[in-house]
Amino acid sequence: MRLNRLFMGLAGFALLLTNACAGYNVVKQATPNPFVGKKAFAVAPIDFGDHTTGDDVKAEINKSFKEELADELGSDFQLVEPGANPEAFTVALKVYNLKEGQPMNLQMNPAVLGVDVMIMQGDQVLDQIKVEKIMNRPPASIGGIPMGGFTVSQRLGGLADDVAEDVGGYIEDRVAGP
Repeated sequence: MRLNRLFMGLAGFALLLTNACAGYNVVKQATPNPFVGKKAFAVAPIDFGDHTTGDDVKAEINKSFKEELADELGSDFQLVEPGANPEAFTVALKVYNLKEGQPMNLQMNPAVLGVDVMIMQGDQVLDQIKVEKIMNRPPASIGGIPMGGFTVSQRLGGLADDVAEDVGGYIEDRVAGP
């Protein structure tokens, strides 16, 4: 009897850890799954809303996200410009949290990139997830630049890479099906 409770407790804990490690929170998921076997996706420019940061930083975030998503999905997927393939689903990101952080004091003032990710067909949102990444300690280096000497573009571009890894994983899971 005691062993059963222990086993059930460990199984519940493992399930909790599995969900916690996903890196994203599902807000909405279309059923039945419209993505099974589909490999064409378009990436819309990121909507920064009212969040202010330099145009060069926005360009770096967009570039980093697109490049890392392409790497994450690999050559089995076709990433196109919006409108280039009418059958492609559109991946659209809207920033809800953006903080540039302070490079010498990331523990007290971290860099943050939080986005709502919508996978759409036309104007219809089929799936939506939330992803938020935080850099609260400096890495040993980013792009070969030593700790403490990296720019806002590099900090937020690195976070965009992390977001793309989670989005790519989510898309791969949905395309693979149940």
